[in-house]
Amino acid sequence: MSKTISTKGINLIKSLEGFVAVAQRYQVGTDSKGNPIYDSPYPTAGYGHCGSDLKVGQKITEAEALELLKKDLKKFVSYVNNKTYCPVVDSLNQNQFDALVSICYNCGPGGLQALCKGRTVTQIGKAIPTHYCYSNGVYMQGLANRRAKEQALFNTPVTITEAQLRQKVVNTINAWLGAVEGGTIHSDILKIYNSQNPLPAGYKMQKHDAWCATTVSATWLKVGIAKYICTECSCSRFIELAKKKNIWKESDSYIPKIGDAIIYYWSDNGVGDCTAGADHIGIVTAVNGNSFTVTEGNSGNGSLGAVSKRTMQVNGKFIRGFITPDYAAIAKKVAGTVTADTASGSTSNTTKPVTKVPDVTYRIRTGGKWSAEVKNLTTAGKSGSAITDIAIKVSKGKIKYRVHVKGGSWLPYVTDYNIKDDIKGYAGNGKPIDAIEIYYTTPSDVVEGLGYLSAKYRVSPLKGSFYSFQYDNDKSTIMDGYAGTFGKTIDRVQIIISK
Repeated sequence: MSKTISTKGINLIKSLEGFVAVAQRYQVGTDSKGNPIYDSPYPTAGYGHCGSDLKVGQKITEAEALELLKKDLKKFVSYVNNKTYCPVVDSLNQNQFDALVSICYNCGPGGLQALCKGRTVTQIGKAIPTHYCYSNGVYMQGLANRRAKEQALFNTPVTITEAQLRQKVVNTINAWLGAVEGGTIHSDILKIYNSQNPLPAGYKMQKHDAWCATTVSATWLKVGIAKYICTECSCSRFIELAKKKNIWKESDSYIPKIGDAIIYYWSDNGVGDCTAGADHIGIVTAVNGNSFTVTEGNSGNGSLGAVSKRTMQVNGKFIRGFITPDYAAIAKKVAGTVTADTASGSTSNTTKPVTKVPDVTYRIRTGGKWSAEVKNLTTAGKSGSAITDIAIKVSKGKIKYRVHVKGGSWLPYVTDYNIKDDIKGYAGNGKPIDAIEIYYTTPSDVVEGLGYLSAKYRVSPLKGSFYSFQYDNDKSTIMDGYAGTFGKTIDRVQIIISK
């Protein structure tokens, strides 16, 4: 799996390159006739960006420079991921990878190859200070200083805490939310699972198999910790393996932690702890007192399974038990190979926590006409007028939404807000709808200040009263994963971003 540069690596390159606000060409000498010789036919600006898209004297902001740097780095990241240039890439930790991207950005792919070819990771670290410190045969103290800083990063150990590892598991499975059986992400999940050699029970997953256990396994595989837990495509065999590893909790009263896995048994009568059966599995992705959220693959979504959320209660019905990996011990074992998730590409090492709940703006179409925009739980629509289309946006974060056409099926997810774009700008096809599904993705600075938020929304049937509120696409005893009832046209909607 290809690696990418972290925020720390980007910030190192920014500090080494320095910011140049006005594009200019740099003279490196003169020819025999006294004419200037430049380092490039193109000017340079920002954080080392050089190209035909710049003109001498052109001004550039730091934000623009960062975006150019990110685009430029993609090429150099690909070189470090290429074993032709860096044969030991699979053995690099994040700091080592970042340092080599910086060296490649400065020395080029040939310089990277000369440094890495025939050397182990340890030998590369020792060779960095002597590599490419000369320009036209002249020793350059500036280049030597750069190599020293790159070596310092290369030799800095990488650690990950238990909390960071649990969060990485949550982020990994939540990134698949909305995936539907037969889709691209579903195929990716199966590929990750089927990449194991040998395969658990010797069975290769097929595209029409139940895939809840496969999704949990693929999550741990993608994070890089599966060998310290277990993988399976069968819920019952998952329990057997967890028992052997002494990480099985058969207690309805257990308060799970994020990263734990829950196994359900739908025939549980709710009396005492359930000690038999296994029907379904997911990963706990949020805990709030005695309530917790589970993200699951192959969750019910009409005729096709999907990755979606479910809300559960401690001591609730249907709990078979929990798989409780020892994340503290695992974090120590994977230090240096598994790294904490970061907001890659941010302009600083820290982000200021957001303490204001983002606004949500929305409008609906009835009778071929779009309503005015409304915000934050204000009613859109009029009793008795069928809604055919809806457009939604948020002031911060990301929103994903779709609608169900009465008598038809779910239309594709939409993430944009543009009533003039009938492909990606809104959800609907001009026909009456009977259900809406909305999912809000909380950005890291909002999480830091407010925690994870959800889209809270409800709709009303034609000339009827509002149904109960739905949170994201969560499923529980009172939530279906969407707002509305199939077969009953809706005429009003209310939406807000909420804890």
